[in-house]
Amino acid sequence: MLAPKLNVADNLGLLMSTQRKPELLIPAGSPDKLRYAVAYGADAVYLGLPMASLRTPSRGEQFTPGNLESHVRYAQDRGVKAYVTINIFPSNGDLKRVVPHLEQLEAIRPDAIIFSDPGIFRLAKKHAPNVPLHLSTQANTLNVEACAFWQDLGLERVILAREVPVREMAQIHAALPDLELEAFVHGSLCVAYSGRCMISDYLTDNTKNSNKGMCGNSCRWEFGDGNASSGCGCSETGDDSPQADAFAEFRDPESGLLTMSRSEMSRPNEAYTFEEDDKGSYMLNSRDLCLVRRLRELQDAGICSFKVEGRTKSVYYAATTARIYREAINWFSANPSATEEQVTEWTAELSAAGNRGFTEGFFDGRPHKDAYNYQDSRSHQTTQFLATVDESISAPAGHMAFKARNPIHHGDTIDWLLPGKPNFSMKIDQLQDPQGFPIHAAQTNQIAVLPIPASLNTSDELSWSILRSPLPSAIDTYAQKEVTLAR
Repeated sequence: MLAPKLNVADNLGLLMSTQRKPELLIPAGSPDKLRYAVAYGADAVYLGLPMASLRTPSRGEQFTPGNLESHVRYAQDRGVKAYVTINIFPSNGDLKRVVPHLEQLEAIRPDAIIFSDPGIFRLAKKHAPNVPLHLSTQANTLNVEACAFWQDLGLERVILAREVPVREMAQIHAALPDLELEAFVHGSLCVAYSGRCMISDYLTDNTKNSNKGMCGNSCRWEFGDGNASSGCGCSETGDDSPQADAFAEFRDPESGLLTMSRSEMSRPNEAYTFEEDDKGSYMLNSRDLCLVRRLRELQDAGICSFKVEGRTKSVYYAATTARIYREAINWFSANPSATEEQVTEWTAELSAAGNRGFTEGFFDGRPHKDAYNYQDSRSHQTTQFLATVDESISAPAGHMAFKARNPIHHGDTIDWLLPGKPNFSMKIDQLQDPQGFPIHAAQTNQIAVLPIPASLNTSDELSWSILRSPLPSAIDTYAQKEVTLAR
């Protein structure tokens, strides 16, 4: 039976949700990121083992079967929910490893399992029957009937595909008010439908399958004319002149389709074939999603959880997105709108932690062409992440030891960040090594001891301090230009 047709008011403000303040769900790509997400305001975190989870870091401290329970407990003991992801698209061999993982989760009891594959769903019902299930955005759930299907099977929450506009989110909530709906509000966007992509797998010779947890970000590679690349388009006789047929372009006279060969700039000896019609070549580098100004509309549409992407990003990113979205959620839960000054400040702070330019994606429907960044695939930021506290080092009274993530210099002007507090700017007038000797600089991974500013000395949150510094004006200019959201 079809869900009833809905008469949705044009003004989403008339669809005021009766739900509580929306949950802020922050990525925890490592134990360290989990702890900072919790400290900086997350209501929930999502984490997973590399073998069963998409977008997990390939280096550094990771979640393992041996430490998973302690980190789930860390979050839960502080009133923060912990969702464990099993969102790969598994083969038969993967399923054999998933079963003992599910049995462990039944014993650990995280707040939910996030899955995308029906086979995982079936196994979870059998091996972890007491753990709630949330449907991943990878499942491409776009409409009322698909949501009703999963609700009928016992799911508590559906994480909607990023392609669902806010108006259709409201329609789904109106038809299925008891089903929890989660939506992404910030982070990288994939050009494939809900991230179900084979581009990385194809262009990395099957070494980085994005549907099994690894992504080479091949859609963001820089492609150039092969004739201009060393080692390409040249004769084998030693003559440097291009061959006539190397990297040739051919346009079909009937269809107008242009076929051309191009090499990726860091792989000059490998050629890839592209096709271009009269509408363009469809280069694939999307800007990043940023919906900080639209949170009230999402809340009114019935979204109960606001999710941030980025498990492979830094501790600084996890803390910054948690801090800013915590502030914005608190504001919009008490106020129908925010001033342009507030939105500009929030967006600038989010830009500080890195972005490829911002877009609101599919929020209002089909994205504008400016949702893509055709100039540069790198992530830019207006500040440099300098350091976090190293509590293993005993610092003198009134001082704190930091582990440098980037070089710190005597005389630098820095921002001192703390959870739930305004940024504190200061000039480094004293810089010491762990033995108390003055130093001019601390290089990456070295320990720097700094005096604690008097205005911060009584804070209970000092152990979660983050230091950052402004980047040169050239980078700042780029980022400020990109702060304007592409609609």
